[in-house]
Amino acid sequence: MIEFVVDRLIILLGNLKVFGRDRRELRDNALRAISYALNETYLYYR
Repeated sequence: MIEFVVDRLIILLGNLKVFGRDRRELRDNALRAISYALNETYLYYR
C-alpha cells in the first residue's frame, strides 16, 4: 500500500514539473507576442 502511494506521488510530482515548465513557456510566448505587437504598432504610428 505504501509503495503504491509513493509511486503515485512520484508520478504526480513529475507531472507538476512538466506543467510548471509548460506554463512558463506560455507566459514567455505571450510576453513575446505582446512585445512584438507593441513594436509593430510603434512603427506604424511613427
